Amino acid sequence: MKKIIKISICLIIILTLTALIPLSSLADSKPTYVFAIDAGHGGSDPGAIGIDGRYEANDTIRVANIVTALLKGQGQKVYSPSRAVGPKYRAYEVNEKNVDFFLSIHRDSNKSSSANGFTVYTHDPTHEVRKHKKPDGSNYEYMPNEYSNKHTLDDKMSSLLVQEISAACPSLKSKGRYFGSAAAPTYEDYYINGISNMPSCIVELGFVSNANDNAIFDNNVVNLSVAITKALLKTAGLPVGDDLLSGMRFLEYGEGDWFYNAAEFVIAKKYITGYSSGYFGPTNTIQRQDFALVLARIDGADLSAYNH
Repeated sequence: MKKIIKISICLIIILTLTALIPLSSLADSKPTYVFAIDAGHGGSDPGAIGIDGRYEANDTIRVANIVTALLKGQGQKVYSPSRAVGPKYRAYEVNEKNVDFFLSIHRDSNKSSSANGFTVYTHDPTHEVRKHKKPDGSNYEYMPNEYSNKHTLDDKMSSLLVQEISAACPSLKSKGRYFGSAAAPTYEDYYINGISNMPSCIVELGFVSNANDNAIFDNNVVNLSVAITKALLKTAGLPVGDDLLSGMRFLEYGEGDWFYNAAEFVIAKKYITGYSSGYFGPTNTIQRQDFALVLARIDGADLSAYNH
């Protein structure tokens, strides 16, 4: 009898504890995928140099850092290809990993400063099977290892990227999506899409050679990154809530930025607290009153009567 009572008490405790588990935590269980997020160029390759002297590689890492943080915040896994090698070898690298989706982030450039807008590229399934040279000189034929759902999801991903970016940043002109490359049929595919086995896309987030595109990019880095993240999650069939930015702050920079340690230091010391919108504004010009405020905080001055 005592044994039955003990078992009953244990069952009651288990049922009580189960009831205390929030239903939201059960609903939040979802598949986990691996997303390869490539920050175009980098290392010794600055990419295109903009009309204002900016490096494409610096812009791409800004977006890649935010998208990485947002995906991880949704419980997904992220693989970051090496920036020490070119796009061909990044595609080889990603093929060797257990990656489900591959996105390479870039910015465009043109001799004409009037060229503008964003573009999405993906693989053209009508292209012939081609062989590429691996780093050791041997041939690498991608088709035999191609994911069975690559072309279907290429189409879905590229369409969603155009849709989400257009909705999040209507001031950035959409040039649509291309199957293959801008130079097709001379060059059938960019390496990222032509070699990768998994669903993949390249997104060109406006022209560094266009002043207006640069301004739009700088003012919408987080918006563009959220749009890209939504497109990737939807491509994978994952739920997308309105809480992507929940608990996120200062997403414009990450460990790849040269000022990362300094920024983390001044934030930890509360010398700089960022904007009320949640932006840190690392590329913004500091105003005199803001600089005076930072100096006052460093000095430990009483700012209780200061209305900023």
